[in-house]
Amino acid sequence: MPLSAAGLRLNRLDGELVLSPVRETLCVPLLPLADWEGMRIPVLEVRRREGAAVACVSERDLLKGLTLKAPACRLEPA
Repeated sequence: MPLSAAGLRLNRLDGELVLSPVRETLCVPLLPLADWEGMRIPVLEVRRREGAAVACVSERDLLKGLTLKAPACRLEPA
């Protein structure tokens, strides 16, 4: 269910990660991208700022090889 809230679409063949969060205030762990041995999980955090949804993904190094897109909100660096 949390991945649905993030609107996560992961296509490893095309190297694309698309996030389309369903709310403007949201914090969701992106479990399919976790580094379980290193005990690290990227987290999508979406907040409303200046009238727009702003998204930030932590642990961006775990997204290596993927192009991150978030068409419904502005992406900020972690």
